[in-house]
Formats: sequence, structure tokens, C-alpha cells
Amino acid sequence: MNDLHYYDQLYDLMKRSGHFVMSHFRRDIVIMNKGFYSIVTNVDLENERFLVEELRKIKPEAGFITEESPVVSQEQTEYTWVIDPLDGTKNFIKGIPHL
Repeated sequence: MNDLHYYDQLYDLMKRSGHFVMSHFRRDIVIMNKGFYSIVTNVDLENERFLVEELRKIKPEAGFITEESPVVSQEQTEYTWVIDPLDGTKNFIKGIPHL
């Protein structure tokens, strides 16, 4: 099956996700410790929740592997979304832009 019909929906979703992340760049960041030498921000957590919620609307039967949350879906499915809601959290916190 050709899944290219999802392209426009996914493109729009990624743009909205990116706008959300950048709206917090160098401001309104809450930093939390998530383990040994590992940190997470409110932006990571909020963006991950947003992505899971919106991706469920696009492909409800798909599973998820998420970086920040406990396993969202353990079921074996044909499709699985792998989500890293903010790649480069440490640089984001320091205000270093990704070029």
C-alpha cells in the first residue's frame, strides 16, 4: 500500500511541532533530571505528548516508541512511530541553535 497520502498531514504536523519547540528557544524552559547524566525539559515532554496525540489521529492503529515517556504502546503493529521530541536537548537548553 502506498502511504504517500499521509505526507501533507505529517508535513503540517512537523511544522507545528517545530514552531512549538522554537517558541521556547532561549525562554520558558524548565529542566528536570531524568536519570544518571540525563536531563529532560518541559519542551521535550509537551512536544512528545503533542506528537503522540496528533499521530494517533493520522494513523490510530500505529504503535509508538518514545524517548521521554514510558512505553506508550507495546502492541506489535505494522506501523510504529519512533519519537525523539527534541533532538539536542542540552544544546537547546544552552541556547545553541542547530545549524
